[in-house]
Amino acid sequence: MENMTDMEAIFPHMAFPRNDTRCMILPPGNVTWREIFAREFPHIKLRENKRFSGEFSAVNLALIPRSRHRFFSLSLPIGELLVDGGGSLIWPDLDPLCREYSRLNRCTVVWTGYYDPAYCQYPEISAWENGSLIRKHAPGLREKTESYLRKGYITQEQFDMFLDRSRTVGDPLLCEQNPTALSILACYGWTREKYTQSGWKSVTTDFD
Repeated sequence: MENMTDMEAIFPHMAFPRNDTRCMILPPGNVTWREIFAREFPHIKLRENKRFSGEFSAVNLALIPRSRHRFFSLSLPIGELLVDGGGSLIWPDLDPLCREYSRLNRCTVVWTGYYDPAYCQYPEISAWENGSLIRKHAPGLREKTESYLRKGYITQEQFDMFLDRSRTVGDPLLCEQNPTALSILACYGWTREKYTQSGWKSVTTDFD
C-alpha cells in the first residue's frame, strides 16, 4: 500500500485540514443542513454511513473505495463543520445551501471554496447572513486570468467567465487578514485540535 504522502497525492482531501478543502461553517441552528440539502437538491439522495464514524482520517480512509460524492460533518457546541469530501468531478453549486441555512437559522454562514493554485493563491470565500450574500472574494484569481488572457492561454469568453466568478462582493471579513483555509476556520473556533476529535460522521450521495 502506498505511504500517506502518495495517498495524499491521489486523494488531496485526505490531508484535511488543508487549503484546497471546501468547508462550510454552520453556527447552531434548529434546521439542519441535511433538511435544507434535501429541499434544495431533491434529485440528490443522502445516505448516512452509520458504520463509519470516529476521527476524520479513519472515516475518510474507510470511504476511499467508494466513488460516490461524500460529505463529512463534525458537530460541536460551537456549531457544525461541513466538509466536502470530493468523489465527484461535477458538483452543483452549494450557494443555495449556504443561503437557506443562514436565512432559516438567522445566522452567518462562511464558506471556504476549493481553489486551484494555477488560478489563485488563496481559497475563495463567501459569507451569507440571514439569506443575503454579504461577502464573496477569490484573492488573486482576476490577476491570474488577466495574465492568461494576455498570453493567449484562454479566450475572451473564458476570461469573462472567470471574471464573473471572481467578482468581489462586500467588505473583507476579519478572518481574511490571513486568508488561508486553516486560518479562516480557526477564526471561527475550528482549531486544528478539533479535527482529531472522534465525532466525525460521513454522508454519501448518489450524485456521480
